[in-house]
This record gives sequence, C-alpha cells and structure tokens, in this order.
Amino acid sequence: MTKYRDIIVLLVIPVALLASGCMHGAAKPQTQPEQVRVEGELSQGQFGCLQVRTAEGQRYNLARDLEGSKPGQHVWVEGYVVKTKGCMPGPSLMPQHAGLIGASLAETPVPAGSGRR
Repeated sequence: MTKYRDIIVLLVIPVALLASGCMHGAAKPQTQPEQVRVEGELSQGQFGCLQVRTAEGQRYNLARDLEGSKPGQHVWVEGYVVKTKGCMPGPSLMPQHAGLIGASLAETPVPAGSGRR
C-alpha cells in the first residue's frame, strides 16, 4: 500500500505545483497610458533633467529631452504619463509632440528628442 501512496504522491505534487504556478503567472490586463497635454515653463531639475512647471505649480519630469529646448521657454507638451523613477519626485511625461508658446512661426515646432545630450 505504501508503494501506491508513494507513486501517487510523486505524481500529484508536481502536477499541483505546476497548476498553481500557471495560475499565478497569468498576464495582467494592459491599461492604456494616461494621455496629457501640459503647458508651462521649462526648468532644469535638481539632477539635470528637464521639467515643465505649469501655471498651477504642478511639475512634470520629461522622460526625454525636447530637441533644441532651453530652460525658461514656455512650451506645450503632449504625451503620456510613464512610470519611472525619474530625476525628481512626481509624474514623468513621455513627450510625443511639443511646441513653443508665444514664439514666432519659425520657432514653433520643438520635436521630441530621442536621448539626452
């Protein structure tokens, strides 16, 4: 009788462990990232990252640089909020489109860059 019990234990335990592992490994549903448009002044963060400070005082860290941009410029940025440690506490924004506010037509487009300088 102990032989059959040992065989059953050897077969049942691995199957039970595999089944529970499959249940815990189920994929979580993907949520759409939050799309935002912010307007404000570019500023340099404490660790060199660019931020947009809105008129209400909210700060958004930029997940990447805006090509040709400088601190002090008034910009609009469209993008989505990303989860990242960032340079500073607060939400981080991955820019998709950006432009200068109150600039001449020749200066208006500010393309989102692909990396840091």
